[in-house]
Amino acid sequence: MILGKYKITYSNGISQFKNLISHIDYLQDIKVIEDNIYELEKRNKFKETKESSELKRYLKDTYGKFWFTDESPLWNSRLTGIMKLTKNQGGNHYVNIIKL
Repeated sequence: MILGKYKITYSNGISQFKNLISHIDYLQDIKVIEDNIYELEKRNKFKETKESSELKRYLKDTYGKFWFTDESPLWNSRLTGIMKLTKNQGGNHYVNIIKL
């Protein structure tokens, strides 16, 4: 379930609009469904099935197309303006997060 809608602007000027969701919803709902989608499509030579299509539609209708969790580096950066990632992920990034 969506906790809020946010505009995220990165230091390069690019902005994104994303929904904030709980990490619990990610673990208990999204992750489980994504695993089911993977297994359904794996059995169908990685092609979408009616069931996988319905599951994808449920996820999009429930959480939106773009989201981040309340335990993500992006959410944690809201107070400092610095999203801390590993060097392999590009290191620190400056971000501005505004609730809509």
